[in-house]
Amino acid sequence: MRWCLLLFVVTGCLPTIDVSPPPVCDVGDAGISTPGGAAVSIDRPVTVITSRRAPTCPPTLDVSLQATVTDPAALDVPFTLAGPFARGQFVSAEVTFTPTRPGLHRVEVTFDPSLGRATNEVLAVEPMRLGARVGAVDSTVRCQSEDVTPRGAWLCLESGTSQVSVWRSGMQLQSFAAVGFARVDDVVWLFGRGSLERFVDRGGDVLVREPDALLKLDVDLAKGDVVAIDRDAVLVVNDGAVHLHTRVGQGLERAPPVQLPRGLCLGASRVMPVSRAEVALSCGSRPDWLRFCRVPLDATAMTRCREMPGRLAGASIDGLWLANGQTLTFANLDADASLTLPAGWSISSTRRLAQTFSPLVVDAPGRAFLPRVSASTIVLSAPPEGLTLLSFGDQRVLFEGLDGRLATTP
Repeated sequence: MRWCLLLFVVTGCLPTIDVSPPPVCDVGDAGISTPGGAAVSIDRPVTVITSRRAPTCPPTLDVSLQATVTDPAALDVPFTLAGPFARGQFVSAEVTFTPTRPGLHRVEVTFDPSLGRATNEVLAVEPMRLGARVGAVDSTVRCQSEDVTPRGAWLCLESGTSQVSVWRSGMQLQSFAAVGFARVDDVVWLFGRGSLERFVDRGGDVLVREPDALLKLDVDLAKGDVVAIDRDAVLVVNDGAVHLHTRVGQGLERAPPVQLPRGLCLGASRVMPVSRAEVALSCGSRPDWLRFCRVPLDATAMTRCREMPGRLAGASIDGLWLANGQTLTFANLDADASLTLPAGWSISSTRRLAQTFSPLVVDAPGRAFLPRVSASTIVLSAPPEGLTLLSFGDQRVLFEGLDGRLATTP
């Protein structure tokens, strides 16, 4: 048997087969709500994008939308609803509304039939209402604590030194060896190690010492803290006791010391005078707990206190500012006011201004806002454009700008 080998040669191109991977949806930032953690202003429209992940890629837009927007009082806010839109593997909706009151607004959108509900929170702030400009100082002046008199004399406990300097119109007027100061109106009390001096700002080139003498304190008060009560009275707080000194003629009259109730505090306490007869006291009472008290100096057994959980963010004679995660609370002996911040926001303490210190609320992009209590709720105020809010007190608001720091009245 004979075998024949046949060879066939085929010329030309073989058919191609597509082996590339299937298309992948680019999710991008479609799942992130705008305005991206930034504060929004009242009376200005804002658009919030809400999204839900779809089971298919690309997603089907056979979706019906329903939305609600509520303000801090849980009242409905008018809005417009646009969508649905395909964004990557997400189905999105756009909700536009104008907040008319400061506070947390809640935006909810339901994606029917089966994509569920998206919820977003937007915090609206009001413009800060400021009074007169009081004073300014160059940004190169570094202060551990500072304050400004009604006539514009800038007081600075200089960082890292035992020195208080006085500035007006960008010029340094005086410098004193001192470890602290306290101001009431145009009166400035300077505290050295074991001495007190009282100055008055009369608007001239220097502060005037009245009485014109260095007022010596007893040696047991050399390491205390000075706390001004009014123009003619000051407390020196040392080792759990308060020592009232009252200006009489050309000297000071010292009242018998009053021992603060023992066992209230873990570590040092902050004493803030309500009057010559009463002080407010704040301190840590146990880990992650704070205590706020009102102490009548003539009857300390009648002290009223309250314990509150949280990190201390501010203190005044009216109560304490506390931070618990994303929640800022102002609490006193009788009531609370709280605000829970959106994700990405934070709470920070400010530099000291006068005898109190207060918190700042910072949004995700890093802009700071001033909190205050209004009708049992916490309201945030936005500083003017170009100014950074540093601190505030009952009588002063402190900013930093390109040319330095400036203080205004609230």
